[in-house]
Amino acid sequence: MVAGLILDSRGRAFVHRRGWSRAFLPGCWDVAGGHVDPGETLLEALEREVWEETGWRVVGSPQLAYVADWTYDEADPGSGRRGFDFLVDVEGDLARPRLERPQQIEFRWIGPDEIALLDENRGRDHGIVRHLIELALRSSASSQLQLPHAVILIDPEAASSVEALRGRWDPAMADQIGAHVTIAYPEESGSLEDLCGRVERAVARVPAFRLSLGEMEREDGIFVRVRDTEEGCRRLRTEIVGPGGPANTPHVTIVNPRSTNRTDQAWAEMTGTAIEGELTVESVAVVAFDGRRWPTVGHFPLTR
Repeated sequence: MVAGLILDSRGRAFVHRRGWSRAFLPGCWDVAGGHVDPGETLLEALEREVWEETGWRVVGSPQLAYVADWTYDEADPGSGRRGFDFLVDVEGDLARPRLERPQQIEFRWIGPDEIALLDENRGRDHGIVRHLIELALRSSASSQLQLPHAVILIDPEAASSVEALRGRWDPAMADQIGAHVTIAYPEESGSLEDLCGRVERAVARVPAFRLSLGEMEREDGIFVRVRDTEEGCRRLRTEIVGPGGPANTPHVTIVNPRSTNRTDQAWAEMTGTAIEGELTVESVAVVAFDGRRWPTVGHFPLTR
Protein backbone atom coordinates (compact mmCIF):
# COMPACT_ATOMS: atom_id res chain seq x y z
CA MET A 1 0.00 0.00 0.00
CA VAL A 2 1.04 3.60 -0.58
CA ALA A 3 -0.23 6.94 0.69
CA GLY A 4 0.49 10.62 0.12
CA LEU A 5 0.79 13.18 2.90
CA ILE A 6 -0.32 16.43 1.28
CA LEU A 7 0.06 19.98 2.63
CA ASP A 8 -1.47 23.21 1.35
CA SER A 9 0.17 26.64 1.21
CA ARG A 10 -0.95 27.34 4.79
CA GLY A 11 0.80 24.27 6.13
CA ARG A 12 -2.43 22.32 6.70
CA ALA A 13 -2.67 18.59 6.01
CA PHE A 14 -5.28 16.93 3.81
CA VAL A 15 -7.53 14.17 5.16
CA HIS A 16 -10.69 12.58 3.85
CA ARG A 17 -13.36 10.47 5.52
CA ARG A 18 -13.77 6.93 4.29
CA GLY A 19 -17.26 5.88 3.26
CA TRP A 20 -19.41 4.18 5.87
CA SER A 21 -19.87 1.12 3.64
CA ARG A 22 -16.11 0.43 3.40
CA ALA A 23 -15.02 -2.97 4.71
CA PHE A 24 -11.86 -1.53 6.29
CA LEU A 25 -12.01 1.44 8.70
CA PRO A 26 -15.51 2.62 7.67
CA GLY A 27 -16.14 6.27 8.51
CA CYS A 28 -12.54 6.87 9.60
CA TRP A 29 -10.39 9.80 8.60
CA ASP A 30 -7.58 8.78 6.25
CA VAL A 31 -4.94 10.07 3.86
CA ALA A 32 -4.97 9.65 0.08
CA GLY A 33 -3.67 6.26 -0.99
CA GLY A 34 -4.38 2.63 -1.71
CA HIS A 35 -3.06 -0.62 -3.10
CA VAL A 36 -0.12 -1.16 -5.42
CA ASP A 37 -1.32 -2.91 -8.57
CA PRO A 38 0.68 -5.78 -10.12
CA GLY A 39 3.60 -4.43 -12.13
CA GLU A 40 3.52 -0.97 -10.52
CA THR A 41 6.36 0.63 -8.62
CA LEU A 42 5.56 2.33 -5.31
CA LEU A 43 5.84 5.79 -6.87
CA GLU A 44 3.68 4.85 -9.85
CA ALA A 45 1.00 3.57 -7.48
CA LEU A 46 1.34 6.71 -5.36
CA GLU A 47 0.77 8.99 -8.34
CA ARG A 48 -2.22 6.94 -9.52
CA GLU A 49 -3.88 6.73 -6.10
CA VAL A 50 -3.50 10.45 -5.37
CA TRP A 51 -4.96 11.27 -8.78
CA GLU A 52 -7.89 8.84 -8.37
CA GLU A 53 -8.78 10.06 -4.87
CA THR A 54 -8.21 13.81 -5.26
CA GLY A 55 -7.78 14.76 -8.93
CA TRP A 56 -4.37 16.27 -8.11
CA ARG A 57 -1.10 15.46 -9.85
CA VAL A 58 1.96 14.49 -7.81
CA VAL A 59 4.92 16.70 -8.74
CA GLY A 60 8.55 16.70 -7.68
CA SER A 61 10.20 13.93 -5.70
CA PRO A 62 8.12 12.27 -2.95
CA GLN A 63 9.90 11.73 0.37
CA LEU A 64 9.34 8.47 2.27
CA ALA A 65 8.16 9.47 5.76
CA TYR A 66 6.77 6.33 7.40
CA VAL A 67 6.54 2.57 6.89
CA ALA A 68 3.75 0.75 8.73
CA ASP A 69 2.43 -2.78 8.95
CA TRP A 70 -1.38 -2.92 9.05
CA THR A 71 -3.61 -5.83 10.08
CA TYR A 72 -7.02 -5.79 8.45
CA ASP A 73 -8.44 -8.58 10.58
CA GLU A 74 -6.95 -9.25 14.04
CA ALA A 75 -8.19 -12.86 13.81
CA ASP A 76 -6.38 -13.40 10.50
CA PRO A 77 -2.61 -12.75 10.64
CA GLY A 78 -2.47 -13.21 6.87
CA SER A 79 -4.61 -10.13 6.34
CA GLY A 80 -1.72 -7.75 7.00
CA ARG A 81 -0.37 -5.22 4.53
CA ARG A 82 2.68 -2.97 4.56
CA GLY A 83 2.11 0.72 3.90
CA PHE A 84 4.65 3.21 2.52
CA ASP A 85 3.69 6.81 3.31
CA PHE A 86 5.26 9.68 1.39
CA LEU A 87 5.33 13.44 1.77
CA VAL A 88 4.24 14.70 -1.64
CA ASP A 89 3.78 17.96 -3.50
CA VAL A 90 0.74 18.19 -5.77
CA GLU A 91 -0.72 20.55 -8.35
CA GLY A 92 -4.39 21.21 -8.93
CA ASP A 93 -7.27 23.04 -7.31
CA LEU A 94 -6.64 22.28 -3.64
CA ALA A 95 -9.93 23.87 -2.64
CA ARG A 96 -11.88 21.34 -4.70
CA PRO A 97 -10.52 17.80 -4.51
CA ARG A 98 -12.29 15.30 -6.72
CA LEU A 99 -13.23 12.69 -4.13
CA GLU A 100 -13.66 9.11 -5.29
CA ARG A 101 -17.23 8.72 -4.06
CA PRO A 102 -18.62 6.71 -2.33
CA GLN A 103 -15.23 5.49 -1.10
CA GLN A 104 -14.46 9.00 0.23
CA ILE A 105 -17.34 11.16 1.41
CA GLU A 106 -15.84 14.39 2.79
CA PHE A 107 -12.50 16.14 3.26
CA ARG A 108 -10.77 18.58 5.59
CA TRP A 109 -7.56 20.60 5.69
CA ILE A 110 -6.36 20.47 9.28
CA GLY A 111 -3.66 22.32 11.18
CA PRO A 112 -2.08 21.59 14.58
CA ASP A 113 -5.07 23.08 16.43
CA GLU A 114 -7.50 20.74 14.68
CA ILE A 115 -5.66 17.44 14.94
CA ALA A 116 -7.99 16.21 17.70
CA LEU A 117 -10.46 15.57 14.86
CA LEU A 118 -8.50 12.42 14.11
CA ASP A 119 -9.26 11.02 17.55
CA GLU A 120 -12.57 9.97 16.00
CA ASN A 121 -10.52 7.04 14.65
CA ARG A 122 -9.51 6.02 18.18
CA GLY A 123 -9.40 2.27 18.74
CA ARG A 124 -9.66 1.43 15.04
CA ASP A 125 -6.46 2.54 13.29
CA HIS A 126 -3.92 2.18 16.15
CA GLY A 127 -3.29 5.92 15.95
CA ILE A 128 -1.43 5.64 12.65
CA VAL A 129 -3.43 8.27 10.74
CA ARG A 130 -2.95 10.83 13.51
CA HIS A 131 0.76 10.02 13.61
CA LEU A 132 1.04 10.47 9.84
CA ILE A 133 -0.65 13.86 10.00
CA GLU A 134 1.63 14.90 12.86
CA LEU A 135 4.61 13.98 10.67
CA ALA A 136 3.16 16.00 7.81
CA LEU A 137 2.51 19.05 10.00
CA ARG A 138 6.02 18.77 11.43
CA SER A 139 7.26 19.09 7.86
CA SER A 140 5.13 22.13 7.03
CA ALA A 141 7.82 24.61 8.11
CA SER A 142 10.12 23.28 5.41
CA SER A 143 11.60 26.70 4.65
CA GLN A 144 13.05 26.91 8.15
CA LEU A 145 15.73 24.68 9.59
CA GLN A 146 14.56 23.37 12.93
CA LEU A 147 15.44 20.89 15.70
CA PRO A 148 19.25 21.28 15.58
CA HIS A 149 21.34 18.35 16.86
CA ALA A 150 25.06 17.90 17.42
CA VAL A 151 25.97 14.45 16.11
CA ILE A 152 28.79 12.16 15.15
CA LEU A 153 28.04 10.97 11.63
CA ILE A 154 29.37 7.45 11.10
CA ASP A 155 31.22 6.66 7.91
CA PRO A 156 28.84 4.38 5.94
CA GLU A 157 31.75 2.05 5.13
CA ALA A 158 32.55 1.65 8.82
CA ALA A 159 28.89 1.03 9.64
CA SER A 160 27.76 -0.99 6.62
CA SER A 161 26.04 -3.62 8.79
CA VAL A 162 24.22 -0.87 10.73
CA GLU A 163 23.06 0.81 7.55
CA ALA A 164 21.88 -2.51 6.13
CA LEU A 165 19.65 -3.04 9.17
CA ARG A 166 18.37 0.55 9.08
CA GLY A 167 17.57 0.23 5.38
CA ARG A 168 15.66 -3.00 5.96
CA TRP A 169 13.68 -2.12 9.08
CA ASP A 170 13.43 1.68 9.01
CA PRO A 171 13.98 2.87 5.43
CA ALA A 172 12.26 6.22 5.97
CA MET A 173 14.68 7.36 8.68
CA ALA A 174 17.63 5.78 6.86
CA ASP A 175 16.78 7.99 3.88
CA GLN A 176 16.49 11.12 6.02
CA ILE A 177 19.85 10.87 7.81
CA GLY A 178 22.80 8.49 7.96
CA ALA A 179 23.76 6.43 11.00
CA HIS A 180 24.90 8.70 13.81
CA VAL A 181 25.53 9.13 17.52
CA THR A 182 23.73 12.13 19.01
CA ILE A 183 25.76 14.32 21.37
CA ALA A 184 23.27 17.17 21.98
CA TYR A 185 19.52 17.21 21.41
CA PRO A 186 17.35 20.18 20.35
CA GLU A 187 16.08 20.89 23.86
CA GLU A 188 19.72 21.30 24.91
CA SER A 189 20.92 23.09 21.81
CA GLY A 190 19.35 26.55 21.78
CA SER A 191 19.33 28.19 18.38
CA LEU A 192 21.13 26.74 15.40
CA GLU A 193 23.67 29.57 15.52
CA ASP A 194 24.25 29.08 19.24
CA LEU A 195 24.77 25.32 18.84
CA CYS A 196 27.27 25.81 16.02
CA GLY A 197 29.21 28.23 18.21
CA ARG A 198 29.27 25.83 21.15
CA VAL A 199 30.37 22.91 18.97
CA GLU A 200 33.13 25.01 17.38
CA ARG A 201 34.51 25.86 20.82
CA ALA A 202 34.14 22.27 22.05
CA VAL A 203 36.08 20.58 19.24
CA ALA A 204 39.09 22.79 19.96
CA ARG A 205 39.33 21.13 23.37
CA VAL A 206 38.66 17.49 22.51
CA PRO A 207 41.07 15.34 20.46
CA ALA A 208 40.03 12.61 18.05
CA PHE A 209 38.95 9.43 19.82
CA ARG A 210 37.67 5.91 19.19
CA LEU A 211 34.29 4.30 19.75
CA SER A 212 33.23 0.66 19.51
CA LEU A 213 29.82 -0.74 18.63
CA GLY A 214 28.14 -3.29 20.86
CA GLU A 215 24.89 -4.94 21.84
CA MET A 216 21.42 -4.40 20.43
CA GLU A 217 18.99 -2.95 22.97
CA ARG A 218 15.34 -1.92 22.94
CA GLU A 219 13.41 0.91 24.54
CA ASP A 220 10.84 2.77 22.41
CA GLY A 221 12.85 1.73 19.36
CA ILE A 222 15.93 -0.41 18.76
CA PHE A 223 19.50 0.83 18.98
CA VAL A 224 23.09 -0.34 19.07
CA ARG A 225 24.91 0.49 22.27
CA VAL A 226 28.14 2.43 21.66
CA ARG A 227 31.09 1.94 24.02
CA ASP A 228 32.74 5.25 24.80
CA THR A 229 35.97 3.62 25.92
CA GLU A 230 38.09 6.78 25.64
CA GLU A 231 35.31 9.01 27.06
CA GLY A 232 35.37 11.22 23.99
CA CYS A 233 31.57 11.39 23.78
CA ARG A 234 31.33 12.30 27.43
CA ARG A 235 33.90 15.07 27.06
CA LEU A 236 32.23 16.46 23.95
CA ARG A 237 28.84 16.46 25.61
CA THR A 238 30.19 18.22 28.69
CA GLU A 239 31.83 20.89 26.54
CA ILE A 240 28.68 21.45 24.44
CA VAL A 241 25.86 21.00 26.97
CA GLY A 242 27.76 21.80 30.15
CA PRO A 243 28.40 19.78 33.31
CA GLY A 244 25.52 18.33 35.23
CA GLY A 245 23.28 17.73 32.21
CA PRO A 246 21.12 14.60 31.98
CA ALA A 247 22.92 11.34 31.26
CA ASN A 248 23.26 10.45 27.60
CA THR A 249 24.30 6.89 26.81
CA PRO A 250 25.86 6.87 23.33
CA HIS A 251 23.94 4.77 20.81
CA VAL A 252 23.06 4.41 17.12
CA THR A 253 19.33 4.07 16.44
CA ILE A 254 18.32 1.21 14.14
CA VAL A 255 14.51 1.48 14.39
CA ASN A 256 12.86 4.80 15.26
CA PRO A 257 9.16 4.64 16.19
CA ARG A 258 8.63 8.05 14.62
CA SER A 259 9.20 6.59 11.15
CA THR A 260 7.98 2.98 11.42
CA ASN A 261 5.77 0.75 13.56
CA ARG A 262 7.85 -2.37 12.88
CA THR A 263 9.79 -2.44 16.16
CA ASP A 264 8.27 -5.71 17.36
CA GLN A 265 9.10 -7.58 14.15
CA ALA A 266 12.63 -6.18 14.06
CA TRP A 267 13.29 -7.01 17.71
CA ALA A 268 12.10 -10.60 17.22
CA GLU A 269 14.91 -11.01 14.70
CA MET A 270 17.64 -8.92 16.36
CA THR A 271 17.23 -9.65 20.06
CA GLY A 272 20.39 -10.99 21.65
CA THR A 273 22.62 -9.90 18.76
CA ALA A 274 25.50 -7.45 18.68
CA ILE A 275 27.37 -5.50 16.03
CA GLU A 276 31.12 -5.61 16.39
CA GLY A 277 33.15 -2.73 15.03
CA GLU A 278 35.30 0.24 15.90
CA LEU A 279 35.50 3.71 14.43
CA THR A 280 37.63 6.78 14.85
CA VAL A 281 35.77 10.02 15.52
CA GLU A 282 37.48 12.98 13.87
CA SER A 283 34.66 15.51 13.62
CA VAL A 284 31.28 16.64 14.93
CA ALA A 285 28.40 17.71 12.69
CA VAL A 286 25.46 19.98 13.35
CA VAL A 287 22.33 18.81 11.54
CA ALA A 288 18.84 20.34 11.41
CA PHE A 289 15.48 19.27 9.99
CA ASP A 290 14.42 20.97 6.77
CA GLY A 291 10.96 19.39 6.70
CA ARG A 292 12.00 16.25 4.88
CA ARG A 293 15.62 15.42 5.69
CA TRP A 294 18.42 16.30 8.12
CA PRO A 295 21.14 18.09 6.12
CA THR A 296 24.49 18.89 7.68
CA VAL A 297 24.68 22.63 8.31
CA GLY A 298 28.02 22.69 10.11
CA HIS A 299 31.07 20.40 10.14
CA PHE A 300 33.71 20.79 12.86
CA PRO A 301 36.96 18.74 12.93
CA LEU A 302 38.30 17.66 16.29
CA THR A 303 41.82 18.56 17.34
CA ARG A 304 44.58 16.22 16.27
